[in-house]
Amino acid sequence: MYWIVFIFIAGCALFEIRNKRVNNSAFYTIFTVLVLMTVLRQGQGTDYYNYMEIYKEVGVISERTPLALLIMKDPLFSLINYAFIQLGVGYKLFSAIFSFIIMMLLYRFYKTSCHRSAVALFMLYATFYLVYPFSGIRQGLTMAIVLGILYPLLKKRSYWKYYIILFITSFIHQSVLICALFPLVYRMRIRSSTLIFIGAICTVVMVLGINWIELLPLPDMISGRAEEYTEVSSSTKYLAMMVRLLVVFPTFLVSDKKYRENPELNGIRNIIFMGFVVFAMLSFSDLIASRMSIYFRMFEGLFIFLLLFQSGLKRLNMQIGVYYFFIACILFTKDIGAFISQGEYRNCNIITYPYLTVFDDNQTIMYYRHNLSSADRIE
Repeated sequence: MYWIVFIFIAGCALFEIRNKRVNNSAFYTIFTVLVLMTVLRQGQGTDYYNYMEIYKEVGVISERTPLALLIMKDPLFSLINYAFIQLGVGYKLFSAIFSFIIMMLLYRFYKTSCHRSAVALFMLYATFYLVYPFSGIRQGLTMAIVLGILYPLLKKRSYWKYYIILFITSFIHQSVLICALFPLVYRMRIRSSTLIFIGAICTVVMVLGINWIELLPLPDMISGRAEEYTEVSSSTKYLAMMVRLLVVFPTFLVSDKKYRENPELNGIRNIIFMGFVVFAMLSFSDLIASRMSIYFRMFEGLFIFLLLFQSGLKRLNMQIGVYYFFIACILFTKDIGAFISQGEYRNCNIITYPYLTVFDDNQTIMYYRHNLSSADRIE
């Protein structure tokens, strides 16, 4: 199922690149499929059942001491859970509604900012869709707010509104505060030679994995949260580094003149590059680096659209398209492999990883799942 959708969206994207124009019908068809897949899913990804446990926990705590929700980690998310519980909404419906809201915020971004581009949707599906709207819905919502609400404010220079909404959103997931950097870098004019120099230094830091954060006098709340993830290491660490380098490389294909002529292309280039810097500086922890840099990487779809159609590199359209198709295949395969491993799936592989829906019974789900943890119990 997942690979069928992957091939379909990739075909639409390549057709768009070849014809050098956006196909509205393809965009709406793709997005409708993505919304339905998200809303009707059950148990997909690595966090679906973990959020079920959080939903139960909020219900128990709210019955005893409702005010305790305000001092929980990420209190606004707890209050959102509490509101749905008070309305008598079960977890499956809550998850569906929550995911639908995420997709509608993403729709606003991909329709308006990405001009209904199938290329941009392809990067969404291949790199973020299965991980966030599908699984990590809490950070998925903050990412969608950044794209659908904060980015338009950034373009309009509505900085007060931007920071107020950003501050409120941080009570859903604290990591979104890294987006406070966006207004600082978006309109900067930086020569490519300077970025290459900075990038070289960051690459060295990234490979060495220097943990400089231990030297900073951070507040207990932040330092304590960081320590939870500092020791986490991944077997795909160097693959992640390679992908970051591959993603940032095309930003140097465009001349400084073209960046000066296209303020949005320049701004997105700056965000993409800043994401590489953030990832490199936090590379001592795979999880911290990934969670913090993801807000910058979300703009890759828009950057590729601008790179293909507004950068003066149209003669390289197909080459650039194939380049990003290669990167997307790596990321998509890695994500599905991680889901199978972390979810302890059986009777499937990377190609046959199942799409499970709310219409599937427990017997069907248990055919694929193995040795579920207490956080993965199915109701």
